[in-house]
Amino acid sequence: MLLQRLSRRATKNVSIGAVNDRKIHEWILTNVLEIGMKINVDRARCTGHAMCFAQAPELFPLDDEGFSIADGTIVPPGQEERAQRGVDACPERAIHLSNS
Repeated sequence: MLLQRLSRRATKNVSIGAVNDRKIHEWILTNVLEIGMKINVDRARCTGHAMCFAQAPELFPLDDEGFSIADGTIVPPGQEERAQRGVDACPERAIHLSNS
């Protein structure tokens, strides 16, 4: 979802001419890296499915009971797509990404 919004924004901001996926991808990575991304977990909505962990265990650590403890984690450069896959995998929609 976040990547779709960024893609729309990138399409508007990429110079006029041939706009292709590569240019959009480069714009997103450049702007996301400048802004930074943070993982936000609504602990009240997390039910411990651990689908986020299955997508990117180093970004979505779990507590001893299997609940995500990734709230506030800064997404390292180059890991944005994996973080988004973890967000998208959550059946409870308890996770989202924000600008840090």
